[in-house]
Amino acid sequence: MNKTKIILPLLVFIALAPSACLARLNGEKADDVKVKLYFKHAPEWKDYIKVLEQKTDSDGVLKAKNALEGWYKVEIAKDDQVSGQSIAVKLKVLTEKGQYTKDAKVKLYTKVGDTKYFIKEVSTDEKGYMTSEGLLSGHEYYIEVNAKKDELSNFSKEATQPRIKARAKKIGENKKGDKWLQGLFTQTDENKILNVGKIQEGFYKFELKHGDVLPQGFFNIKAQILDTEAKEIKEPTTLKFYAFPKNVRTFVGEITTAKDGSILLPKILPDMIYRFFIKK
Repeated sequence: MNKTKIILPLLVFIALAPSACLARLNGEKADDVKVKLYFKHAPEWKDYIKVLEQKTDSDGVLKAKNALEGWYKVEIAKDDQVSGQSIAVKLKVLTEKGQYTKDAKVKLYTKVGDTKYFIKEVSTDEKGYMTSEGLLSGHEYYIEVNAKKDELSNFSKEATQPRIKARAKKIGENKKGDKWLQGLFTQTDENKILNVGKIQEGFYKFELKHGDVLPQGFFNIKAQILDTEAKEIKEPTTLKFYAFPKNVRTFVGEITTAKDGSILLPKILPDMIYRFFIKK
């Protein structure tokens, strides 16, 4: 992935409404600005977690993959803020179960006080991306994905590759009874590689879809590691990697990313809990 929630509800709606004269996706006064994106999966979460910090492109568009259904808060860096500013987004969204979509309906909401207000409905494209303009710094937005069975991309009973469900927890939250966050749920590629996109240090576990088979009993993960501030890594970075067979913490080894943070994690077992963190 490359450059991979006040105001009255009526005014917010106007700001986010689609414009017939804009054939191209654009932000307003938001070219190449630094944006922090925060996520909260459910109302019972007390705090947002920062999931991404990166710049918009030259059109003021923030692009990201694997955007789960839930609440998001947008913050433009203080040094980049100007009057009348808004960003556009192009997000590859996931359903509540972590599945990609195609031509599915996505509802966008905002919050004023404790009340959620509907803004508009858009559709994902053939690759599962939704777009929207006019998102304001400091505002909260809710993404609701409504996909029928025939609108799930590359995911069916006739799937040609093993299907893997990924779940995650932040470091410091691996206490008994804590809920795992539903993540990506999709197929591996023909080389049994699961591309999970950009991820942060934490706890992860992977479940094989019932009835699917991993011929060798394992799969590999391709990822781009973000640092502890959810920023892209700019130099080779060493990670410490652990597994938890029968809930026993076991050191697996150290592995170093490429300069851009990309990494291939080999021989990942389904139903095993893993943890990685950046070596200090």
